[in-house]
Amino acid sequence: RLVQRFALATLFFSTSGYGWRNNDLWLSDVDECTWYSRSSEPQCNGSGSYIRLSLGLNDLSGTIPSEVALLGNLLEIDFSTSSAASLSSTIPSEIGLLVDLEVLILRGNTLTGTLASEIGNFGNLDNLDLSNNRFSGA
Repeated sequence: RLVQRFALATLFFSTSGYGWRNNDLWLSDVDECTWYSRSSEPQCNGSGSYIRLSLGLNDLSGTIPSEVALLGNLLEIDFSTSSAASLSSTIPSEIGLLVDLEVLILRGNTLTGTLASEIGNFGNLDNLDLSNNRFSGA
């Protein structure tokens, strides 16, 4: 649980969490499985491990920290945006460690660079949306 809270706190600070549209309960003492999520689906599995990071359309800005990979049971990441606030820099290659990921939505940000080959590790990926970013390369 300590590692999970560390990864989530790193995400909060790396993406300007105090400026999010909704950051209800984030960094509070309550169970992190009750912290704000855009999804109506549970954020955690029965063991209390995060499986869903649904923070799309929440004005995240900054960078995706490599510590997200510490949330090893993740099935879904949604960091999409439709506002001036957006994520920048590159997708950390460590994200490839999330081999159970089924959904990765980063639409509408200003992410750059080439896509890490580690994204090919996602054997269960059903939904990948990287549109409207600034990626380069083949």
